[in-house]
Amino acid sequence: MRQVALVGAGVTKFGVRKASFRDLIWEAGKACFESLPAVKPRDLDGLVVGSVMPERTAFQSHISS
Repeated sequence: MRQVALVGAGVTKFGVRKASFRDLIWEAGKACFESLPAVKPRDLDGLVVGSVMPERTAFQSHISS
């Protein structure tokens, strides 16, 4: 079995915002990489994006990562 590791996480600012879901993903991803200066995007094999009720928070539904 292949070994995997979760190396970091990032979250967006909380509150009502005029950001698209794509903007929110960018913000969380940027926060994740800023917290892990030794890890570069090219070092990763994958990225997992999760959201709770995006149809209510980002006014977008049926989002896949």
